[in-house]
Amino acid sequence: MKYFFLLFMIPLLTLAQDSKFTSLPENALEDENDKVEIFRTIAGIYYQTKDYDSALLTYDKLLKLKPNDEEAQYMKGVIYITSKNYQKAVDHLEHQIEINPNNYHSFNNLAWLYATADDFNFRDAEKSLDLSLRALVLAPYDKHIWSTLAEAYFISGNFIKAKRAITHVVDLARQGDGKLTQDMVKIYNTQIEKFDRAINTQKLIDLN
Repeated sequence: MKYFFLLFMIPLLTLAQDSKFTSLPENALEDENDKVEIFRTIAGIYYQTKDYDSALLTYDKLLKLKPNDEEAQYMKGVIYITSKNYQKAVDHLEHQIEINPNNYHSFNNLAWLYATADDFNFRDAEKSLDLSLRALVLAPYDKHIWSTLAEAYFISGNFIKAKRAITHVVDLARQGDGKLTQDMVKIYNTQIEKFDRAINTQKLIDLN
């Protein structure tokens, strides 16, 4: 089944790279939704293989057909952050917040950028904390927001609250049918260790 799927996707990837695909005759697919879903699948494959430029181009083609597609808009923000194109990420996410102030993903992703950007020119503890809290109001049980909040507290120098927030993330992840993947465990353990080191360092400084 896996090999059949891969063989099926090869011609789709070829079509995605061909700008003519966006102007296929109306009867080439059953309806516009079919084309949107094909673009979504192709963009997802590009993202998973870290071909971010192709993923962005494909999401843009999708958005020409369905401009308000939240998943595509969300993924564009994720790709900008992942590829460290921070200014484009800021511009994109701020625009998404402006047109949809109830979409907590945009608040959360922008908060994460301000808390963790490798380019320190984009680090902003105050903005990160404000955006994290605004996202939390909209989605108080989302573990990703609590993880971002933990980073926001960390760069704000409030290491105790950072540790409390990440501990709450683990509690949320374990509730109900929630399962912790290996990647999630690695991320959370890394955060906990970082916060513990900061707390212990602060204690040593206070002793002096």
